[in-house]
Amino acid sequence: MASPAPQLRPGWRKAANRALRLAVALPRAGAARLLAATEHSARFSGAYNSSAALTPALARFKTRGYDDESVVDVSFDEMCRRETWDYPILFWLGRYLPDLPFVLDAGGHLGTKYIAFSDLINLSGAHWTVHDLPGIVRAARARQNRGELPAAITFEDRLDQTPATDILLVSGFLPYLDIPFSEFVAALRRRPKVILLNKVAVRDGAEIFTIERIGSARVPYRIRNRSQWESRISAMGYEMLDSWNISEIGHVIPTHPWLGRSKSRGYALLRRDEIE
Repeated sequence: MASPAPQLRPGWRKAANRALRLAVALPRAGAARLLAATEHSARFSGAYNSSAALTPALARFKTRGYDDESVVDVSFDEMCRRETWDYPILFWLGRYLPDLPFVLDAGGHLGTKYIAFSDLINLSGAHWTVHDLPGIVRAARARQNRGELPAAITFEDRLDQTPATDILLVSGFLPYLDIPFSEFVAALRRRPKVILLNKVAVRDGAEIFTIERIGSARVPYRIRNRSQWESRISAMGYEMLDSWNISEIGHVIPTHPWLGRSKSRGYALLRRDEIE
């Protein structure tokens, strides 16, 4: 009679499964690293513990990152379409407009969210300002002058020139912000009463930075530690009214697959002194 197969203890089973995943992932990671500096690279490559550590790797690409008119057309039509994760933002905008009319759309590109939302929510009373990098703003103003973008949007590359803000909308911008979010908010003319955040990249482990390929450009991409990030929101003096998981968005870095898949989150925040 054959002896029964030995049973792995839970700890050993977990270690064995991890070793198997690594054995499968490592050859793919090696191939991804070889392609990282070519036009055939994956969307994300590299993993660094700070933006400073990432800078030398980014320098070899000789790219201006997002501050480049050549990336303006990348995914423009796609960004003008509404997605499922936009609807919580639409709900909270609808709740606070028109009583809080001054909206600052940080990292708003060519006003894609204004375009995507305008047929579902009344924006006629909104003072909508898009803040973005100089290359993006130059391209946006040129298109607006040609009648290709709504005239109601104001484009501004200087944060100190944006109007006093009631609602700060940050959709997809936080992974690219190169200063702490608290500093960005502190630089505004006044602290917004409402902050609406979407597509915030987070993970359960330590914060990491990676390099994202966007067309021919390469840009830093930040994946925050979720618990630290949410603690910092509270420390800024904001109450979390709502939060949601965006299950459609998450990224595995092909060169570092063992770090796992990031998550994407959205948040509706109200300044604590505004709570009745």
